[in-house]
Amino acid sequence: MDWETLIDERVQTTTWDMNKEVSKDIVDEIMSEVHRRSASKQNVVRYNIHIFDWSDTEFRNHFNEFCIRNPYKTPVEYNTQVLAPYLFIFTRRKEAYWNREGDPRNREGDPNTITDFETQIYNRHLSSSMETGIASANIILSAKAKGLDTGYCQCFDWNYKNIDAIIEKLEVDDIKDIYLSLGLGYGSSLKRTLNLHTNQWFNTFAHVGKMWEIESKPEKDDYIKFR
Repeated sequence: MDWETLIDERVQTTTWDMNKEVSKDIVDEIMSEVHRRSASKQNVVRYNIHIFDWSDTEFRNHFNEFCIRNPYKTPVEYNTQVLAPYLFIFTRRKEAYWNREGDPRNREGDPNTITDFETQIYNRHLSSSMETGIASANIILSAKAKGLDTGYCQCFDWNYKNIDAIIEKLEVDDIKDIYLSLGLGYGSSLKRTLNLHTNQWFNTFAHVGKMWEIESKPEKDDYIKFR
């Protein structure tokens, strides 16, 4: 697939053909590309990627309930991106960070020493978030080049009643260590997707497929500046 076709055909996908199997070999190939080619400062890699098929339907249902569009709307609307055959969840990789107190570079008088704890936490999340964006962009482009569709989701309900089940499964210290989720599969022309745990159909966005016509970006010159 040439570059122009790739970037034109890659759109946000929110409905899935659950009868069309996604090869695990293809998913592994995408992950190998991400591992080899995604930029990471000093090659530390500051994120984890948790990959779920539908083997654990209970967790997939928990995560679906965690990803609601509007917690104040009745009936509740869910983000069907996360009902895809495969789900990628990005979290902060805590092993990528050292304890500043034990760091030999943390010397008195060293201008690079960061002693403020809040600044340390901010820097950790900032780096992890940036690298998550880089890696996820590689995933969606690689997937489309292989004929697969993807859908981002970052609408998380921090007050979800079963949030402990998600924290335990993803082995995070804090629920805010979850940065992003990404569904992967073959898109469907239907405006709904089946939850394989509950066997319920969930409706998707009314503007599926051409979001840019409804929620337009600012003009290119408004944010891209040649100096």
